[in-house]
Amino acid sequence: MSSFEVELLLEMLKTYSPTGGEGELAKLLLKHMRDMGFEVHIDGVGNVVGRISGGGPRVLLCGHMDTVPGFIPVKVEDGEVWGRGAVDAKGPLATLILAAKSYVSSSSPSDRLDLTVVGVVEEEGSSKGMYHLLETLEEPAIAVFGEPSGASGLALGYKGSTSFKISIETEKGHSASPWLFKNAIEEAWNLWMRLAEAFNRYRKEGSMFNSLTYCLTSMVGGEGGVFTPSTCTFSFNLRLPPSLRCPDVVDLVERIVEEFRRERGVKVDVKRSDCVEASVTSRSSLVARAFSRAVIEVLNVKPTFTLKTGTSDMNVAATKWRRAEMAAYGPGDSSLDHTPHERLSISEYLSSIRVLARALAWIEKLTRKAFYSKRSS
Repeated sequence: MSSFEVELLLEMLKTYSPTGGEGELAKLLLKHMRDMGFEVHIDGVGNVVGRISGGGPRVLLCGHMDTVPGFIPVKVEDGEVWGRGAVDAKGPLATLILAAKSYVSSSSPSDRLDLTVVGVVEEEGSSKGMYHLLETLEEPAIAVFGEPSGASGLALGYKGSTSFKISIETEKGHSASPWLFKNAIEEAWNLWMRLAEAFNRYRKEGSMFNSLTYCLTSMVGGEGGVFTPSTCTFSFNLRLPPSLRCPDVVDLVERIVEEFRRERGVKVDVKRSDCVEASVTSRSSLVARAFSRAVIEVLNVKPTFTLKTGTSDMNVAATKWRRAEMAAYGPGDSSLDHTPHERLSISEYLSSIRVLARALAWIEKLTRKAFYSKRSS
């Protein structure tokens, strides 16, 4: 229980780091990574960037330091570590750092991968850390993102995401004669139902990953008292399948809103967040094959490949890095993300470090094999 791997994770969990408050954790990781032999610094936006150079292809291991708000007292109980971020995603970030150290200790500088390990800021918010990396790092051959997949799993895809905020305004009237005025809350609900009906046309039976999914996240309206509601604002989030591009979804929403505006004669204002598209890596990719071999070798079980209905910094990276093979890996049960029950099995955490270290070794072997195959052909 006193192993360095567990102690590092406990230190990270005790250092509370909600989005925007990652500074103390960055300092902690800076010290530990320097002690492990990384060339490490904190960049202009607060990311911790560590590098161990090698003669092989560039590989990025990228996790995030921030968590959602809500501190959970850190404890070890029944072989599990409890704490905010144990699963999402300090456990996976610690796994990336420690697996990189383990891999480097058993490889030669001339052959080993050129490794960059990063703990980014604001993954749970604006993805400021990832956007900064896209401007400051060269595109890697492979990027592995620290997210909970389970020790024997590998996430090969994430859905895209965008959010809308729509406000409706009508003329205010007296609640004693509601038939004389348009009710902004009712108008907003009718518009939402029309949008939902359109989104349902993009539902693929049996596959939520390949469906356009939606969630109404808020609806607020009315002034109360004896007035008919004259304002109502509602927000919703969309998760995009690989078959839908951001412009397609934006055009769909704007077309429906414009039709509604003309038909109902009400004022409608639309605001939209940034949109990121889905990102999917093939099961036959080098990164998938490397992890598959590592899981079988270390755990003696068949690996599982998953497609996540959420969105991560992997999607952001895919907006610019078009050639890199990407996947997400890390210990933990993602159903515990953002809950007050967030905890991580210590045995799974330690197994994940071994799996990732072996996966890096397999990436080195497979890229070397591919290089020599091309030379001989």
